[in-house]
Amino acid sequence: MMLLLGPLFLAASVIWAEEQYYLVSLNDTWDNARNYCQMCYKDLTTITPGNVQLIQNLIIQIPVSQNFTAQNLTAQNFTAQNLSSAYWIGLRQNFSGSLFWSQWSNGAPVIYQNWYPGRPILKKMDVPMPKSPPPTTSTAGTTAGTTSTAGTTRTTGTTGTTGTTGTTSNLFNEMVQCPVLKKLIDCLNGSDYLVTAITHNTSYNASTNYSIAPITSATSFSTTGSSTQFSTSTPALLSTSANTYSSMLLVSSTSAGLVTSPPMSTTTVVQETDFDYIEDSCVALLSFGMWREKHCYEFLPFICYDDRFFGEVSISNVTHDGGFLSWSQAPGNITHYRVEQNRVNPPNTEFRKVTDLNITLQDLVPGTQYNIKVIPVKCNRDLNPQNISFSTLPMDISNVSIVNVQSTSVFINWSAPIGGRDNYSVNWLEGENQTLCTEKGSISTAEQYHITNLIPGQLYSIAVCAVVNKTIFGTPGRISVYTQPSRVTTLISANNMSSNILAMWNSSDRQASDYCYHVVLMDNSTNTKYEIFSISSTMVNLSNLTAGTQYDLTVSAVVNGSLEGETLTIEAYTTPEPVNNLALTPTDNSINATWDPPNGSYYNFSVELYLNSMNNTANLTQYTKERQYSFSNLRSTALYFVNVITHVKLDKYPSKPASGSCYTLPVSPANISVTFINSTTVDLKWESPKNSEGVENLNYNVTYKSFFWGSGSTSNETGTNNKTIYGLQTGTKYNFSVSVYAGQLQSLPVFINYTTVPNYKNVTLTMQCSSATSLYCKEGRTKALFEKELKKKMISKFGDDNIVWDVRIKERN
Repeated sequence: MMLLLGPLFLAASVIWAEEQYYLVSLNDTWDNARNYCQMCYKDLTTITPGNVQLIQNLIIQIPVSQNFTAQNLTAQNFTAQNLSSAYWIGLRQNFSGSLFWSQWSNGAPVIYQNWYPGRPILKKMDVPMPKSPPPTTSTAGTTAGTTSTAGTTRTTGTTGTTGTTGTTSNLFNEMVQCPVLKKLIDCLNGSDYLVTAITHNTSYNASTNYSIAPITSATSFSTTGSSTQFSTSTPALLSTSANTYSSMLLVSSTSAGLVTSPPMSTTTVVQETDFDYIEDSCVALLSFGMWREKHCYEFLPFICYDDRFFGEVSISNVTHDGGFLSWSQAPGNITHYRVEQNRVNPPNTEFRKVTDLNITLQDLVPGTQYNIKVIPVKCNRDLNPQNISFSTLPMDISNVSIVNVQSTSVFINWSAPIGGRDNYSVNWLEGENQTLCTEKGSISTAEQYHITNLIPGQLYSIAVCAVVNKTIFGTPGRISVYTQPSRVTTLISANNMSSNILAMWNSSDRQASDYCYHVVLMDNSTNTKYEIFSISSTMVNLSNLTAGTQYDLTVSAVVNGSLEGETLTIEAYTTPEPVNNLALTPTDNSINATWDPPNGSYYNFSVELYLNSMNNTANLTQYTKERQYSFSNLRSTALYFVNVITHVKLDKYPSKPASGSCYTLPVSPANISVTFINSTTVDLKWESPKNSEGVENLNYNVTYKSFFWGSGSTSNETGTNNKTIYGLQTGTKYNFSVSVYAGQLQSLPVFINYTTVPNYKNVTLTMQCSSATSLYCKEGRTKALFEKELKKKMISKFGDDNIVWDVRIKERN
């Protein structure tokens, strides 16, 4: 048997569970207290290095109200009435077999002791008395032999180094060398502190009500593996601090902590009696933390402990309005389980009393989060609640509708389901797929969503689910929809004719091979519409149209037979017909063009004027809506070409030209002259007509004529302004004329008369005058009259100046 004084530690490998400690305020015997603790808790408490401070706080610092929480553990709430109290703990002398006080009532080894000084008091053993104790030599030179019995010291003899004997000393004092502790032990072992035995017959049952002060704190601990790990838990209970202990063996030795008495020889056995010794004592925890044995039949409050219950609760078969809830069985005498059903929004709490380990939850609100507590009830005490949160399935989504469809987006809405939901998950996939709702879906908080970044002309399957708790999806509402095809590109009208339009276009969509096209041709002037549906080609020839008409050509792609994409419209025109009956009326400096309108429609006309040739650029282009046009300030005697072209709006696709040509009226040349003349040749020269500069290759008509000879000639000269005339008669007067002609038109001529140089010949005529009147022929008057008559006769014969002649009269002697 080993006596342990003061707080000593026995170490063993212990795996801790998280424990809770409860102070039961009703006084009772140790056995009844243990029965009650085993019935309503686990057992009477054990004390270890890990929980000693926690239990100490319970018995010393417990408030009067016994509502023990970490928040109200303040000095103001404490009372001193507990300082003289003692509490049963789970340690009893004989529970440890031959090694007293080594095992707790729950079977755990005692690894911590904190006995009151001088306690526990052991049963006196037979004390051997030495006959002749061998001397013990001290440093002072004194040898002493002592025997101690329950605190009484007897001196058997003392021998010093000088031979002195009979000195009396306290053996305990000599061995322990602690006189203060000795006095305290002697005091506590005195008769003034004896406990009067009181016999009670008390029994417990589970229905007895006791005032229990649970130890609550912000610190708890749990066990992992073979070492103790501590963590912070709810501030409901105080628990042990963080410590880990390993095995330590307590032995009897001559070390500094334990001192043995010197060996001695015995000859006599003395029976000793200690009135403080209690047979099969139970241990009480004093209010200031030390231990003392007491009679087990004494009535004291007591401290129970229980392992914090950690069970499992699960929910399965969750539906819109219910689920199957099950949980772990709690240890001990569980009377029932209280199920607290807390609805989060709107808040509502319902309670159920259940004796089974499961319950079917019913009549829940769809799409709503519930927080469930399953609380085992043991002796009207709530154990640690087991918690679980779950959400009921949201109701199905209905009435998913397409609000608007574009080429790259779809706008949808739906009806709100009955019950709750956090939001909606909108999911979509290409093609005819059973789209599922996933956490990757797009979130919407309203009953509508605008899906963007889609592919034009693509079929999409859309699923909308109500969502709670981010991962719980209701049954989706589904819809399939095609996006609109995008607008066609490069729409043109080409190779247009007077009654046809050839339309061509392209589509850049990925799904273009599945498209057909809708083509509309609209004549806005008559509100006439031509439509063609379901063309799979990207080209169409529209025929039987009106010439010269502007049309609105509209093309759109169609998918799924009816969903039409955005339209593209351009202006398209049929080619107009040429004008009819073009007529040109010239003057010397203008041309007036007139025509009849073409067949079909037209917008306006353009008139073009070319000088000399249409191989050159038009000298003039003008537009008119009239059916005539006058060209002014033109060159005379010039060849002009005129085109009249019919147009539709914006000058697209003109008709073939209606063409005509004419000369402006010729104008006479100017300043004709003779630059050289001889007897047979004349050089003529003239100037171009006025306002004909730049006219190419003017045509001239050159004519000369001799009235005397009755001869002459006409020649046409082109592109020159002079003429040499040969073969004329000498001394002959010629009439020269030059005129301008253009086509069938000819100007008035300009004239000039010139006489060639004569080659004179003398002709002598002899005439004889005879008269009946005497001397008549001699009269001067007769001679003048003869000369006059002769010249008159010559003029009548040769003319006045048609040829060169002269008459001279000479009298013969």
